[in-house]
Amino acid sequence: MKKDQSVFVVTIGFILIAAVTGLILLRSGAKEKQVAIEKTETVPENIASKKGIESSELFKMMLGNNNFILLDIRSSEEFAKEHIQNSKNIPASSLSAAISSMEKNKTYVIISSGLSSEELGSLSDIFQKNGIEKYFYLTGGIVAWKKAYNPTVSEGDPTLFTDQAKVTYIKSDDLKKLINSDQNLFIIDLRKSGQFNEGHLKNATNIFLDNLESESGKILPGRKIVLYDNDGLWAFKGAVKLYDLGFFGVLALSDGLDAWKKKGFEIVK
Repeated sequence: MKKDQSVFVVTIGFILIAAVTGLILLRSGAKEKQVAIEKTETVPENIASKKGIESSELFKMMLGNNNFILLDIRSSEEFAKEHIQNSKNIPASSLSAAISSMEKNKTYVIISSGLSSEELGSLSDIFQKNGIEKYFYLTGGIVAWKKAYNPTVSEGDPTLFTDQAKVTYIKSDDLKKLINSDQNLFIIDLRKSGQFNEGHLKNATNIFLDNLESESGKILPGRKIVLYDNDGLWAFKGAVKLYDLGFFGVLALSDGLDAWKKKGFEIVK
């Protein structure tokens, strides 16, 4: 009987020891897991507090002509529709491949549609792994920028009244009279160079529509600007873009070069 009691006591002892050991290991594992979770949650918060730039702050930076690059990581379609002036578009899906060729000593401000904590952490990893320390992101993205009524450059939508209000039209008959009477015109052909070389208005300068923002420095100050293309749509889009860039009183040829040719008006090569 005593032997059976001893065996019972020893067995109970082993069970208690195993239970205590298991509880200790369970608590240790839970603590390590909690630490890991805290680290994961803390990193994006630190990045957000140190790397975020409010719209008002970025606007001041742009007015001060500071040496930085606006990097828009939205899709090319979103960028083309509307973006902040002089920003460069590299979609997020292409950023990892493109960043290796970017200058390490430059300061970059990231423009997005809004970044989650996970996306912010991934973005930070990409920049740090490539040795770029001076990077920031626009808090709230392009949405916050627009809500603060800061300027953007838009593609130009003919169905929107706000874009229509930015454009002043001129028809081919009136443009012919203006060319004959006003020597202070700066005429821009928005078509591709191949079409331009086939025939264009006299004294016109060829700036392809897609390059109008980047090459706006070619526009001579103090001149009256006239835009044209084949049918008038690109002239409309170009006028909207120039308005957003601060060029006012731009004239868009509404009936286009096609109508100009049909009327037998002068074309040069």
